Amino acid sequence: MKAEPQLRRTAKRDPARAEELRLLFGRLANGDLDALDEVWANAADDLYGLALWRLGSEADAEDAVQESFVRLVRAAPRLAEVRNPFGYLLRTVHRITLDMKRQRRTHQDLDTVTTVAFVEPEAENKAEASRLSSLLGRLSPDQREAVYLREILGMKLREVGAATGVSTFTAASRHRQGMSRLRRWLGVKS
Repeated sequence: MKAEPQLRRTAKRDPARAEELRLLFGRLANGDLDALDEVWANAADDLYGLALWRLGSEADAEDAVQESFVRLVRAAPRLAEVRNPFGYLLRTVHRITLDMKRQRRTHQDLDTVTTVAFVEPEAENKAEASRLSSLLGRLSPDQREAVYLREILGMKLREVGAATGVSTFTAASRHRQGMSRLRRWLGVKS
C-alpha cells in the first residue's frame, strides 16, 4: 500500500489568529485603515490560494484578492459585527471568484494550474508531488475547493459550507468525494 502524499497546511486553526482578526476588523470599523495592512499580512496568502484554485489563473487570483480588500474597506463600518472574520474573507473571495467566472465565461484548463505549492516541499519524490498536483487539478472545482478549505486551511466542514454558501452536508459530500477520488487515483486504500 502506497503512502498518501501529505498536503501542506498554509494556515492552522488558531484561536489567537481568529482573535487578532476580530480586533483588526474592530479597528477597521473604527476608521483605522492601518489595520488593513495587518489583515493583508494575516490572510492574503490563504485567500490567494482559494482564488487560484477557483479561477486557475494567477493574475485573476491576484485580482480577486485585491477586490476582496476593496470590498473590506467599503464594508468597514459594519465589520465590528462580524463574528468570524476569516470566514467573512473567504466568503467574499468565493463570491468574487464566482462573479469573475460568470463575467468572463471562459473555461480554464485546470490541468495548467500550479498547485505544487500545496504539496509538502520536503516530499522525497518530486515526481509524486507533480502527480498529486495534476490529480488535484482533475477534481471538479467544487470538490477541489472543499479539499482546499478542509485539508489545507484546516477548516471545519460547517465552516467550509458557510464559506462556499452550501450546507454542511453538501460541503462534507464534496470533500468526501474529492478525497475518495484522490485516494483512488493514487492507489491508496481507505
